[in-house]
Amino acid sequence: MRNILAAAPTILAFMCFPTAVSACLPVAEAPLPIGLHDSIVGAFEINDVSERENAIEEILREYLAHESREVVHQTIVYLGQHQRWIDLRRYDHLVSSISPRFSLESWLAGRVFDMHQLRQEPLSHRLQLYRAALIDGEVKLPHGSNFYRDDAARHVASSGLTELLPLVEEHFSETQMAIRHEITFSEFMTDYEWYLGGSDWDSAFLLAVERLDEIDECVFREQMNNGEGFREQAKRIFEYNCAENPFTGNVEPSCEYALEIYVRQKCFWFETELKRRESGAEPPKLGPCGSHPVPWLANLERYSFQGQSFKQHFIDAWKDNEGCD
Repeated sequence: MRNILAAAPTILAFMCFPTAVSACLPVAEAPLPIGLHDSIVGAFEINDVSERENAIEEILREYLAHESREVVHQTIVYLGQHQRWIDLRRYDHLVSSISPRFSLESWLAGRVFDMHQLRQEPLSHRLQLYRAALIDGEVKLPHGSNFYRDDAARHVASSGLTELLPLVEEHFSETQMAIRHEITFSEFMTDYEWYLGGSDWDSAFLLAVERLDEIDECVFREQMNNGEGFREQAKRIFEYNCAENPFTGNVEPSCEYALEIYVRQKCFWFETELKRRESGAEPPKLGPCGSHPVPWLANLERYSFQGQSFKQHFIDAWKDNEGCD
C-alpha cells in the first residue's frame, strides 16, 4: 500500500451535519491523506455510473482500511466535508473496513454515514424521527449514533420544517441550548427564520437566498454593514447556494440570486458614491444609504468560501454585467 500520509501542516477540521447552520463536530488534527481527493476526482470522470461507483468504493476501502489512524481519521473528515456531493449510502458497508483498533474513527465514520443517510431519507421518515427525538430526548441511528433533542431542533429549523416548530418550542426548555447556554426559543429561531417553509436543506437555502434577493437595496446594505447577525446569515446562505461541486466544478442555479445581489449592490455603491461626490457631502450626511458600503462588499470580494473558484464567480458576474442602469 502506497504512502498516503501528507507532509503538509496539520489542520483542525470540523464535520458539519448537515449544513453550515447546524451543529459542527470538532475532530482532532490529522495530516491530509495524499491522493484521496485527486483519486475521487478521477473516478468522477468515469461516464459509466456503475464503474464510477465501483472505482470510488475501491478508493474509499483502501483509505478506510489503512493501517495509519491518521489516514483513516482524515479520510472520515473528508467524507463528512464532501457528503453533499458523494452519495455515501452506496458505501455504507465500508465502515466495517476500519480497524477495530480505531474505535474513535469507527464512531466518527458511523456518525458521518448516519447523518448522511438521515439527510437522504424521505420527508415522512425524517419528520417521524425528529418528532421522536424531540419528545423522547434522543433516538439511535443505524450505526449507533445518538440523535439528540438539540440535533432534532437544529435539523427542523435549518430545513425550514414549520410543521414541527410547535413541537420544538414545546420541548426547547429541555434542550442543552436552553439549559447550559440559556438560549430562548425566540433567540434560537432568529438564526433560522430565513429557511422557514422548506422541506430539506436545498429547498430551505433556496428560499433563504430568494428572500435576501427581495430586500430593499438600502436596507440590505445597511444590514450587511451594521448587522453582524444578518451578515453572518447572508454569508452562510451565499456559501451554501454558491458552493462549487469539487468533483464536477458545477454550481447550483440558486447561486444566481447571490450573484445578482452582489451586482446590484455594486451598482448601488457607484450610484450613492457618485451622488456623494457630486454633493461634496460626507457619507453620514446622506442618511443610512449614504453610509459607506465598502466594508461588506470588500469582504465579499475577499471571501474564498469554497476556494478561489467561488470568488471567481463574483468577479465573472461583475464582468458580465452590461453596466448599471
